[in-house]
Amino acid sequence: SRGYLEAVASDTAGAQLSALLLHFGYLLLVPCVWALAHSLRRRAVVLGNLGLLIGTVGAIGNSGVVLNDYADVMLVEKLPLAQAVELYDHGQGLWGFAVAAISGFPLIALGLLLLFVGLWRAGVLPVWALAVPPGGIAVSVLLGGKLGAVAAFAGVLALLAWLGIRTFAATDEAWA
Repeated sequence: SRGYLEAVASDTAGAQLSALLLHFGYLLLVPCVWALAHSLRRRAVVLGNLGLLIGTVGAIGNSGVVLNDYADVMLVEKLPLAQAVELYDHGQGLWGFAVAAISGFPLIALGLLLLFVGLWRAGVLPVWALAVPPGGIAVSVLLGGKLGAVAAFAGVLALLAWLGIRTFAATDEAWA
């Protein structure tokens, strides 16, 4: 935690920008999840509805957790580093924060996986696309750090972009 707070202290404006971009990025997953679920309203309905619920809760939850980064900025701006680390560690140890913090990403991943399985069952996605989310997680574990995180999300974002293009190209009859 000390290293993290030192990094925040060295660039508080960057930390705030990062939190802001992550906040809106997670919120923008919500319409994506809803659009994917809408495309499953006639086929794979249960998978679509489960993916919708779980993915939406995860995306909104992660968006809220990211807002704690502003508290981290306040800690390093207003307190000596040792005291900031002590308070940060205490906050990280609160059971409610722990539950909120660890539930966001797994719920997003599970929601998207359910939606992808539904899209595969509906004939929208090829079977290889189901390997993208777990493959991204495996790559992130192998590479670690920022490079691993970028690699993990790059495949999923590419898949979502491809689905988005197909959605925008759909006729009104196909979408209705």
